[in-house]
Amino acid sequence: MEGLNNLRPDQVQTLLETCTSVKVKRLFMVLAEKAGHSWVSYLDLGKVDFGSGKRSVVNGGAYVEKYQITVPKELFDTPFNYLMNNRHRILEVFKGKDEKLLNTEIPFLLKAWIQRDGAVSVEISEFFSQLLLYNPDYIMSVFSKYSVEFGAWLDSLEHSMFTNFGNETPEHLTLLKEKISASLRAYIDTDQPSLENKTIAERTLKGLEGISIGVID
Repeated sequence: MEGLNNLRPDQVQTLLETCTSVKVKRLFMVLAEKAGHSWVSYLDLGKVDFGSGKRSVVNGGAYVEKYQITVPKELFDTPFNYLMNNRHRILEVFKGKDEKLLNTEIPFLLKAWIQRDGAVSVEISEFFSQLLLYNPDYIMSVFSKYSVEFGAWLDSLEHSMFTNFGNETPEHLTLLKEKISASLRAYIDTDQPSLENKTIAERTLKGLEGISIGVID
């Protein structure tokens, strides 16, 4: 797929419209978009019948929400790409209490966080926010295992999570900070956290209280 740079959009359009396999069409588009071919932007996907319901190429693979198809995880060469391609679904998982799903998706966040440089911290901040709001014990357990990385994350919190880069208003970020602080206070006051997780939560709360909302003009 990576070598198909010079395909004509009109020919691809015709092939997609005449192809009778829903799975093939969905897989083709996943691969084409992953390869970043310029001709993809010229396709009129509204004229293509992608069917309904989920499809699967392999069991236990990576689910691509946009095309509702499970493909080999190897297609997503970085955990960061996997998170971005499945953003909405993973955010819903992080909001819920399904331990099996949480334990499946959190490792992708962990790997994206650990393996990439600091530039990724802004892009994945919403995943951390979701866990801090709804599943603080899970993210505290991660932080406790990676104390050096946790310290760096805490130091960059104002920039990575509470600076409006044009996507969020200062008012929204202020409200988010208040909600996360409330979530952590409630978590600390319960019997749920281990001593180590409670200490991490207290450090996080103290860090939150000491930051301001950054505004980009």
